[in-house]
Amino acid sequence: MATAQELEVAKYFTAFLTSDAALPPSVQDDFGAALGAIDRRSEPVTWTASKFYEREMAANLLRGFFSFAPLRGPAHLRMVKLESQQIEERFRCQDSSGGRVNLDPGYLASFKVVLASTKNANQRIYLDRGI
Repeated sequence: MATAQELEVAKYFTAFLTSDAALPPSVQDDFGAALGAIDRRSEPVTWTASKFYEREMAANLLRGFFSFAPLRGPAHLRMVKLESQQIEERFRCQDSSGGRVNLDPGYLASFKVVLASTKNANQRIYLDRGI
């Protein structure tokens, strides 16, 4: 029977969703300053999977991904999610013009992909549990 143990390192990435095609480079710069060099970027593609974010962020959303060169342990995920929430807040528009960004960081390990999202969750409980 296997026992739980901490992985030594994991590859961190961030999924982003935005209505402003010019916004991702600025977001990447902020995230890179906090977490290290970004080593890969996807081209943003039109998001058609759901309309969940349209009321908050406008229509014609774009989805993309970027990953970080430094490898980190899975225990860093909580810190990375908190940083992503601070970046989201800095880019939040105060009017209805859109331009916001939604960031969901995660990591890729040997046998799993883990995504830190507060969608459909009580954010306070999520953060208080240190996940």
